[in-house]
Amino acid sequence: MSEQEDFRLEAVALKALRRIYSDEEASFKSREQGEAVLVALQRRSDVLAILRTGGGKSLVFQLPASVESGLTTVVIVPFVALMEEMKGRCLGIGLSSCIWGVDGVTFPTSVQGLGIKSLLLCTENRAYRVNRADAPTE
Repeated sequence: MSEQEDFRLEAVALKALRRIYSDEEASFKSREQGEAVLVALQRRSDVLAILRTGGGKSLVFQLPASVESGLTTVVIVPFVALMEEMKGRCLGIGLSSCIWGVDGVTFPTSVQGLGIKSLLLCTENRAYRVNRADAPTE
């Protein structure tokens, strides 16, 4: 990726960050958080970000999903109990999401039938067992 493209992505990321937080002075919590967001925006590879508690891991997937329409981001959530909380947090910043659980995919009413799913939340167990016949469809 060119230096000019990297600079453009940095500007997109900062603008989106400030929009999400409704704060024109907002900045990334750490250099590592900013780098993880940029890697996700580049879409050249999967992202595994290990950040401290409170280090902004959620923003690493929420920010790219908020700026790229028509794409689905798969988020592996370590605990089933966190999925509903994560879904609520996504809704709070205007992201559509759905949960892929043992009973299939629970689509939010606001996007049902539209094929719009910015985030697909699932447990590591569900992600590990994925195959084409088991993958969620609408």
